[in-house]
Amino acid sequence: KVQKLLREDIQSLTPIPGLIDVLNDFKSEGYQLGILTSNSADNVNLFLENNSWVKLFDFVDSGSPIFGKEKVIRKFLKKHNLNPADVIYVGDETRDIEAAKQNNLKVVAVSWGFNYKEVLAQYKPDFLIDQPHELSELVSNLDQSKVKSKVVCY
Repeated sequence: KVQKLLREDIQSLTPIPGLIDVLNDFKSEGYQLGILTSNSADNVNLFLENNSWVKLFDFVDSGSPIFGKEKVIRKFLKKHNLNPADVIYVGDETRDIEAAKQNNLKVVAVSWGFNYKEVLAQYKPDFLIDQPHELSELVSNLDQSKVKSKVVCY
């Protein structure tokens, strides 16, 4: 029932201003982009289709965090044969920060989502940003520091 309600709300969701430019830049630079969500893959794909974003993402995975989001991430990494050193995890919840850290992922917390910036900061993400363009700058700086991140997950 919750998934059905979310599906109905998907129609009215609009992307974060400026995010499409950042995603297009990542894609043109050869990054793999993925979505790992507790929402249904059908709902996420509907949002991507409604906003003409389908071609941007290499994978959309859905996983129930009943047994912990860290296990969902671990399974995701294994499924896609990803090295944690090559992944930047972008999240908007405190549990994203905790789960990413438990899987040795660099984690970027974004203040435009579910949790307030002050709350996110208490969980000590590797980075905390307010605007999409900051993500682009951050990833560019990581690449220059020899941390070759190949995958950005949302």
